[in-house]
Amino acid sequence: LAFVTLYGEVRAWGGDPWPMHATNLALHAASAAGVWWLVARLASGPAVRVAASIAALQWAWFPRRVEAVAWLSCRPDLLATGLGIWALSAWIWGERRGSWAARVLGVSMWAGALASKESVAVLPLALMAVGLRHRHALDVAQGSSVRRVPDFQEAWRRALRLWPFAVGLVCFVVLRRLALGAW
Repeated sequence: LAFVTLYGEVRAWGGDPWPMHATNLALHAASAAGVWWLVARLASGPAVRVAASIAALQWAWFPRRVEAVAWLSCRPDLLATGLGIWALSAWIWGERRGSWAARVLGVSMWAGALASKESVAVLPLALMAVGLRHRHALDVAQGSSVRRVPDFQEAWRRALRLWPFAVGLVCFVVLRRLALGAW
């Protein structure tokens, strides 16, 4: 997917690299906005917006890998990161609101991120971790000082809610096999 976007930009802009660099900066800014949105939804307390703003500014100003933003050849990393953050955000929002449309959007964004870089395949594990953290936060908010260990059935129910990601992964693997001839 990332190389398709680069190809489209080369066709549109010719040999001028500045519009492509501007696209990279816009993708990085969109991922920073996704970090803000995600932190604002997951954090709790009186200073949530401040914490979210600090996290987003940290993400935007000090990227872990500067070359992902600066180099056009690193577009797969940048696109996979941005789509992955927004996929995580959309899925969590859909889970909390009970919206299937938001969940479908999350899985679709994850599929786009997966088509950009395959390391995004572990995103459903992050969703499981967020679910465990959210359950613990609910216990603390209700005044329980004992750390509750989720029972086996609750863990399975939470994992089974991620079935669309499994379907998306199977579709991706089949498409990859058809396109590349390798698993």
